Amino acid sequence: MPAGGGLGGADGIRADHPLALVLLATLFGVLTALDTPLRLALVSGLVDSHDDLPNALALNATLFTLARFLGPLLAGLLLGLVGEAPCFAFNALSFVPLLLALRRIRMAPTLRSPARCATYWPKV
Repeated sequence: MPAGGGLGGADGIRADHPLALVLLATLFGVLTALDTPLRLALVSGLVDSHDDLPNALALNATLFTLARFLGPLLAGLLLGLVGEAPCFAFNALSFVPLLLALRRIRMAPTLRSPARCATYWPKV
């Protein structure tokens, strides 16, 4: 979301300096590297039964594949109709419903064994 908003702002004010684009692309890469493991951990925390976890992860992967297929199609249509800056702004705004849905999620806290955590860190 910040990367899309940043690219939309950069395009809207014509700040298309190569360094700005490299910095925004780096930001997007870092955010993606953090997003994927956190999202998969969230999916596993939302599933009640451990037996349903493979199905939940498969459904999650299917939805992301569908989004990767339909996203560029819809983006190309929107790009042809309104231009680049509104596309980036629409991308940033498209995360608002997701953030509102995430606020509504209530998960039970997980308990971790102190012994398990203590034995992991000396190995690092």
